[in-house]
Amino acid sequence: MKTLDSLRKKIERTDRKITKLLKKRYSLVKKIGAVKRKENISIIHKDREKQLLLKTKLYCKESKAIFRYISNIFKHIYKESHKVQKRD
Repeated sequence: MKTLDSLRKKIERTDRKITKLLKKRYSLVKKIGAVKRKENISIIHKDREKQLLLKTKLYCKESKAIFRYISNIFKHIYKESHKVQKRD
């Protein structure tokens, strides 16, 4: 049980770091949305998302499973980012 508790504490520390990064990303997404609306640029850019996922694939080259895990998370982040850019 000690090992499980230790691993869970590491997960919690990692989650805090991820949360800080996502908060920073949210702030940037809002700014990008404002620029896009001001300049009348489309919110959704599928080519850009594909490029980003290809970069992610390079970072995860040691495992297809890790890439699937991370790319699914990023796809959700992109979807939520579109919503933020449209409304804020």
